[in-house]
Amino acid sequence: MRRWTPTTIDDDQGLVPLRAPLVAAPAALAAGIALAWLLPAGAGRLEPLLLPVLALLLFTVFTRITWRDLRPAADGRRFLGVLGIIHGAAIPLLVAALVLPLATDVTARVTLLLVLLAPSTWWFATFAHGGGGSVQQATLALPVLLAGQLLLVPPWLVVLAGGAGRAAVATDEVLVILAAIILAPLALAMLLGTLARTVRGVAPVHRYAPRCTAPLAIAAVFLLAAGHGRAWLDQLPQLAMAAGICATYAVAAPLLSVAAARPLGLSAVAGRTLLFSIAARNGVVALPFALTLPEPALATGILVVQAFVELGLLCLHARLAPVLLPDHPSGPWNRE
Repeated sequence: MRRWTPTTIDDDQGLVPLRAPLVAAPAALAAGIALAWLLPAGAGRLEPLLLPVLALLLFTVFTRITWRDLRPAADGRRFLGVLGIIHGAAIPLLVAALVLPLATDVTARVTLLLVLLAPSTWWFATFAHGGGGSVQQATLALPVLLAGQLLLVPPWLVVLAGGAGRAAVATDEVLVILAAIILAPLALAMLLGTLARTVRGVAPVHRYAPRCTAPLAIAAVFLLAAGHGRAWLDQLPQLAMAAGICATYAVAAPLLSVAAARPLGLSAVAGRTLLFSIAARNGVVALPFALTLPEPALATGILVVQAFVELGLLCLHARLAPVLLPDHPSGPWNRE
């Protein structure tokens, strides 16, 4: 297996280069916090840009999802079945065990539940590719993961958030966010994908749109830091607690995939793909909803901390996955 580096990219499969975002994201964070401290009034004027940037960001994320050819072979069906069990039952129980005893603040608890319950539909495929997983299986999983989080995360959130958490959620604002920032970009992305197959001029737009995801994500980090950076520095104990929970989750992810892959008959490649589907979470989808919570500064700070913790550990997992789930010359592990 070739050695993975942060420059891993395959344009035909919609993967993204990682070296530039790995450098640009911390720089955007630092620049935003500096602006918040030096020119707080000017930084405040940038806040109205955040939701439009998030809508565009989610649109580019959704253009990565392939909605055709969702009839996998037998091994693919087995992989999706295990994926459903893990994400529908095992992960919510793991998240509950990590979050509920430690996150006593309502905003912190709801934010952590939002982000850790929602699987990634962005860099999951990139890291699966880099860590010896299957891009084809990851691509197949993306629409299933997106549909699953839209259907399963809300009821799990209701169950786990508790009465105070449910009361903290502004239902009217959540519905507006769901329609304008999630469902509208999703519908437009699906429409663009359909038109790209029939209208010649649309196809290049559909191919290019995913390349805008990383720049838009970096812009969102800058806007978040500019709008809330001053408050984050006053919330360091809570952010440190959140970082510990997110790091523990990210460390538990490969252990859960190793424990599930062999008994459930997955190949080593499928097991590694499963590992990254568990480890990578969807802070992008959680972010607009977090802005509606009683303490949006704390909520956004937790999501930024989670993203940076996850990114660092995903880079580590990309090196460890082939070691934890090695290819075997015979037996069920050699099935692709």
